Amino acid sequence: MNFRWDSNFNLTFGAYSGVRFIGNIPEDWISGVYQYHFPDKPITVSRFGVKFSRSATLRAATKAATSALNDTFTAPGKLSWWHRSIGTMYNLAERSPAFAPVFKAAQGFVDDVSHYANDAAEMAPKLLPKLDAWRDIWKSPISAADNVAIAKPVFEGTLLWGRDASGRAVKVADMSEAAEKMSIRQKADRLMGADAISGNVHKMWLGLPVDQYEKNINTSYEGAFLQPGIVWKDAELRSLFNLSDKQIELYREFRRATDRSLDTMARADMLRYGGKDAKPLRDAVMDAPDVEAAAILLRDHFGELAKMDPERETLLLDTANAMMDRSDKVLKLQKQGYAPLSRFGRYTVDVVTDGRREYFGLFETAREANQMAARMRREFGDSAVTQGTLSQEAFKMFAGITPETLELFGNALGLDSTGDEARDQAFQEYLRLTKSNRSAMKRMIHRQGIAGYSEDVARVLATFVYSNARQTAAGLNMGDLGEAVQAIPKEQGELKDVAFGLADYVKNPQEEAQAIRGLLFAQYLGGSIASAFVNLTQPAAVTFPWLSQFGGAKAAAAQLAKAAADMAKKRYEPDLVRALHAAEEDGTVSPQEVHQLMAQAQGGGSLRTGDGTKRGDALAMASNGF
Repeated sequence: MNFRWDSNFNLTFGAYSGVRFIGNIPEDWISGVYQYHFPDKPITVSRFGVKFSRSATLRAATKAATSALNDTFTAPGKLSWWHRSIGTMYNLAERSPAFAPVFKAAQGFVDDVSHYANDAAEMAPKLLPKLDAWRDIWKSPISAADNVAIAKPVFEGTLLWGRDASGRAVKVADMSEAAEKMSIRQKADRLMGADAISGNVHKMWLGLPVDQYEKNINTSYEGAFLQPGIVWKDAELRSLFNLSDKQIELYREFRRATDRSLDTMARADMLRYGGKDAKPLRDAVMDAPDVEAAAILLRDHFGELAKMDPERETLLLDTANAMMDRSDKVLKLQKQGYAPLSRFGRYTVDVVTDGRREYFGLFETAREANQMAARMRREFGDSAVTQGTLSQEAFKMFAGITPETLELFGNALGLDSTGDEARDQAFQEYLRLTKSNRSAMKRMIHRQGIAGYSEDVARVLATFVYSNARQTAAGLNMGDLGEAVQAIPKEQGELKDVAFGLADYVKNPQEEAQAIRGLLFAQYLGGSIASAFVNLTQPAAVTFPWLSQFGGAKAAAAQLAKAAADMAKKRYEPDLVRALHAAEEDGTVSPQEVHQLMAQAQGGGSLRTGDGTKRGDALAMASNGF
């Protein structure tokens, strides 16, 4: 078989001609073989001649084998073994556009938990200490004496004390006794004088039967003036509770952190209540100076929507008013010095006499529970005291269906949560009532103050701040997460199952194999010199290559040297300081902070407070020293 090249490197072979090399003859040709595809079949060109290739037959066989394997092991909508085993959710989100919104919403939930937990915790640096640097190992928790001292004004202030007409701190029991000596007319005058009821309402009540009129006045008076809740003044803390200046500052820390946590959670609750109509204002609401300003933003927004949509005017205006109601409730809780009443543990001691619960306590060890039960039996008798354990799973039976899930199913049935038709508006009203009944705010209002709640102030605060951060994150992200899961096409069933699993795990995180993971950490990381060396070399092994992509090796080296100098001098550019602070708040560079808060909430914080006994104080000191 003969072929020839002309001076322009055109190849002529039989009926085929005009195949041209662009530029120089390729190295493959010089080394011996180069393949070209002509109109009907491939040929291989060699310095030693031209021959027809058998590669078409080989490719056909390979294609047939691949097709047979795909028919056996794969199907549309099936996840690869990698993503069903060791693949990460991030990798799945990068490869699957349908899963990306699910991962984004779940990650948003996790980031917001960290952000809002740290946001409130920073208001109480002594009660909720952080371990950011080596010098922080010298920090110490509050003492048992300080804990006992501030627990009294914190919990008595929310349960037992109020203020009389002159603003003086008085126990509610004493005010109730004084109220019993007041006439109905005196109570009515005080109610109207304080704008607790209007003159028109009072005139309307006067037209009722006498017993109904008196009942209305007494109920209103009790609700307005005989409810416990007080924020103490410094002078009152000194005179009534003998607090030192240091202890007064601890009390103020508790109040600042609690009020901040209430504030941010209420904003998220309002956004959740407003649903899709409130979504455009999310950032503005969360960045507002306080909850009242946030509520005004939402009220005005819903007022404008009502003007533009007369068919939904009533519903939208009711929602706008509900925003202000939520704000008022939070402001009232803050004004009343709200403090959470928490119980920790799984061993129960319950005391009921004549149908009235006198005490209910939870304990983390059987020994503590038995000691308290013996004490209660001596005081109330054997028949009044029962012991047991608290179920860790029963809550799942009452988890029910969230309003967001109802909204998704309603939309699937053709009901629109923002529609104008009568059936849509009925659905919207149902959602509004459901969201109202499940509001996180209501859990804080209805309580009885039964004895047995924990008086470990720091732990109670840590639990409250972390729990509220989860509620805040849920209000901001769970609606988007549910919509993203439902948006996955039905043909991708396995992908939707993974999405459901991720959503459920985010809502109800599990601590799998905690003991084993702790052992593995100690074996391979905590006690490993090699691991420490790897961490020390991360700037060179990880940061340097990553930075190099933006300006080359020289620029990356210069930036690393500058960063090292800044760290040594502890001086940073203003923009970098703000960026680092934001990254710490959302857990990007300090994810351990929210875990420290979780540990403190579970009674296992890095720094522990003793219980005032020799044994308890010694155990706390040993733990802190270790």
